[in-house]
Amino acid sequence: MRNVRAARQRPPATVATAGHVGGPPPAVTSALHRGWYLPEPTAAGWPLPPDITAHLDTVLGPQASCDTVIVIAFGVALWAFDQLRAAVTEPQQPLTARTLADLVTGLNLAQAHLVQDAQDLALRLSHLPEGGLTAISARTAEMLAGQVSDAARYGELAAALFHEGRLALPPP
Repeated sequence: MRNVRAARQRPPATVATAGHVGGPPPAVTSALHRGWYLPEPTAAGWPLPPDITAHLDTVLGPQASCDTVIVIAFGVALWAFDQLRAAVTEPQQPLTARTLADLVTGLNLAQAHLVQDAQDLALRLSHLPEGGLTAISARTAEMLAGQVSDAARYGELAAALFHEGRLALPPP
């Protein structure tokens, strides 16, 4: 519980926007960044899923709009979570040590992706140029950046709890 205690002692994150109006935000990569709430790369011998990138590229196409990517990505993610829920709640499915380790590790990684995507969004919102969004005011963008940043900070705590839970399990 050492990571969880440390997270509870940290104040909620805020995105500093003063002096950062305009200009590009720092570069963002698509892979998870190392985080105190993540397992070691070899934790639980996490199995690598089949590479479905080529299938998704075929569905999306090389010129897919951001809106299309968002709708399809969340559709696939929500479908996957529905499948996971059905498998985990099936009474005939045994919950072995391996199953529990994989489930808790997977939840930790899913939460980590949510956290880091929220952090990247908050950073992008905090670095919008003046008039960068026509749909919302700069004040609303700043407020949203703070809320998304705070949500990411609390999401780190959830990821840490999954990580600590995994460490409490015996090796599969």
